[in-house]
Amino acid sequence: MNKVHIFWYGFISEDGKNVTMGGVQTYLINLTKVFNELGYEVHYYRAGSVDLEANYYNVNVHLFKTSQNVRNVKKRVKIAFNHYKDRIDKNNDIIVFAEEHISCKTKGYKVISLQHGIYWDKPDEQSVNSSLHFVKSIVKKFFETIDLLVHSTYSDILVCVDYNYVNWYRALMPCTKTKLIVNPNFAPVFPRVTKPEGVVNIMFARRFVPFRGTRVFGAAIKRILDEYNNVHVTLAGWGVDEEWLHKQLDKYGDKVEFLTYKSEDSFKLHADKHIAVVPTVGSEGTSLSLLEAMSSQCAVIGSDVGGITNILLDGYNGLMVPSGNSNELYEAIKYLIDNPEIRVNLSEKAYESVKSAFCYDIWSKKWKKAINEMININNKI
Repeated sequence: MNKVHIFWYGFISEDGKNVTMGGVQTYLINLTKVFNELGYEVHYYRAGSVDLEANYYNVNVHLFKTSQNVRNVKKRVKIAFNHYKDRIDKNNDIIVFAEEHISCKTKGYKVISLQHGIYWDKPDEQSVNSSLHFVKSIVKKFFETIDLLVHSTYSDILVCVDYNYVNWYRALMPCTKTKLIVNPNFAPVFPRVTKPEGVVNIMFARRFVPFRGTRVFGAAIKRILDEYNNVHVTLAGWGVDEEWLHKQLDKYGDKVEFLTYKSEDSFKLHADKHIAVVPTVGSEGTSLSLLEAMSSQCAVIGSDVGGITNILLDGYNGLMVPSGNSNELYEAIKYLIDNPEIRVNLSEKAYESVKSAFCYDIWSKKWKKAINEMININNKI
């Protein structure tokens, strides 16, 4: 049986005790299903502190103990590749690097790298108030850009989740042997639901970190809660801004609810929500949070960042607001509360958008086409 060999630094903890979860992990689990359907056996490798052979989600996990105390994730992936490369059949097997920036040089192998969206566009608050920090931020991003462009050349195919990255890449790399394929993220097509009447339920299901829009949402939703009595707000997630959010919103009592959830509970979480807000300010591909909310028939509000602009048509299947602008976000939420007919229309269009363009069937077919192209690629020169 032909094999797929995945290299990354996550999925399983360094000590082998825990399977980690997150966007990339979920992506790899779904990608494993696609490879299995094509008859491939999937193997995952990483350097760690113990030796381990296990199977999770039909992924054969290989963890090996290394004496090299290297914290740099790129170097750790390279160590893992050099340790396991003799297992790889150059003629028939495929290598997958789970993120393009941790790929390493190969010769004669068939290589696919995953690109999850521009993630280095997060604003640096210090650079706004200091000329020195501004210059340092620009220089840092310059060298990160060079590094990313170099790593992109290590792959035969680069599978990207949005056109935002592709447009950036093509502007800087007009001639390259690496083939770029855009395959946006997907969400399950959930069952249709009837939303409750009366109270308007608003959802923020994101990690509680500033670049995911916690501060922007906090400022906007406080104004909404002060103005409306028929509103209930749910914040689902965790992160460094949790304490800040509690300080801002605990005074509203049972009008605000905090909770955590697993990705498989997304539909249950969103089923009774009318509005979902994704006000990210940076580092966003085709947002799973946004797609899951749309598939749950929520009227969605997203910011004009990254792959969100590939999902939303402002005024058709959701509303789009400028990144980082809490006043615009407040106005958009207020507009949807005050106009229930528009809210329902947007939620219907959102649902149909996922069903027609961002579902698993479409995603898997694009992946199978990419894999078939990979099979026919000759050894790299």
